[in-house]
Amino acid sequence: MELIVSLPRNDADLARAAAEAGADAIKVHLNVTHEGSHTRFGSFDEERAAIESIIYVVDCPVGVMPGADVAAKKPEMDALAEMGVSFLDIYAKHMPPWMLEMPKWKKIVAFDAGWQADMFPLLTGVTVGIVGYAIDRVEASIFPPDEVGKPFTVADMMKVVAFIRACNHSIVLPTQKFIAPDDVGRLKRQREIADLMIGAVVTGDTPESVYAATREYKKRILEP
Repeated sequence: MELIVSLPRNDADLARAAAEAGADAIKVHLNVTHEGSHTRFGSFDEERAAIESIIYVVDCPVGVMPGADVAAKKPEMDALAEMGVSFLDIYAKHMPPWMLEMPKWKKIVAFDAGWQADMFPLLTGVTVGIVGYAIDRVEASIFPPDEVGKPFTVADMMKVVAFIRACNHSIVLPTQKFIAPDDVGRLKRQREIADLMIGAVVTGDTPESVYAATREYKKRILEP
């Protein structure tokens, strides 16, 4: 299991704190108001300088959530790749089909509380009709907005396991619910959970809180 830190805002000090505390990857955002931090992330032009500063101060991979109802355009994604951004993470319902065809990008495709198992074969590399694309991870953002920040329960673990069995793919599990450090050992038993992605719900929004949270979750991941 690796640790992705989803930044509560595109800020170099937050990114540096996460990287220094052991993050395996950093995620920035464009074109969205985040459900966990309630931060508005602007367009590529608005966020470019901040993303460039983040790439400059960290030595781990940086990825982008390119947008919700409005996603980054192809020239913007090409520019991000030239800057050093190496993976994307976007909901399937917001993902333009051309993003599947970007060969240099690691692709994480997210599903929300309305996920449908019959959508998975297309996105996990199994040919459906004349279309078949491989992706790297499936993100289990499967909890509705009114549950964001609430404690992670046994019922939630059961939902995650059901999602894993349905998609039959390595997954990224984000901290929509408050997944505590003590929960990490239990989640590691599900080998399909390739990445834990911590965000504002557990990290807070200061360099100090991001550093402390990242260090604690990383420690739990590394425990035997």
